[in-house]
Amino acid sequence: MPFKPTRLAVAAAMLMAAAPALAATYDVQVDPNVTVTPTPVLAGQTVRIYSSIVNVGTEDVEGVAFISDDGGQIAVKPYSAKSGGKAEEVWTLWTPASQGTHTIRVDAVNDGNIPDATPGDNTRTVSVFVDIDTDGDGIGNATDQDDDGDGVPDDQDQFPLDPSKSKDTDGDGQDNAADSDDDNDGLYD
Repeated sequence: MPFKPTRLAVAAAMLMAAAPALAATYDVQVDPNVTVTPTPVLAGQTVRIYSSIVNVGTEDVEGVAFISDDGGQIAVKPYSAKSGGKAEEVWTLWTPASQGTHTIRVDAVNDGNIPDATPGDNTRTVSVFVDIDTDGDGIGNATDQDDDGDGVPDDQDQFPLDPSKSKDTDGDGQDNAADSDDDNDGLYD
């Protein structure tokens, strides 16, 4: 007697035949948490930029991460990310030369002719404020109460970035300590 499938077996076979076969995907993304340490970041100080490349595809993938500062390349770092959401950390050293807000960008690019399933998440940017430290005490001027380290608080110092001057009562450009006529009345102090 020949085998005769039941209705349930026929329905299951139809569902399986109708389901599309899943193709292997190559899909990496740069984790949104790009960090710079230590903070605060000071001009001329070497810091580290950390980023993670996460493979959310079904295939392992290799590539390179391009790390830049305001469009200028800092580093190119290789990565090799396993499938299934395993993260691969990439980091580089960076020594910012100037004060101000810098845009750090990390771009992950797959090797060869392997297209990424969702390329929109392969780039992340973070804004980093780089401060200066006039007196070299390790505290950036944005938070330092005495930028020039002369012992006079900035809010009382007419020359907050010059440690050799702090007060000029008569406005002649000379610090009172060196000015023989602090009030410019024509009489020596």
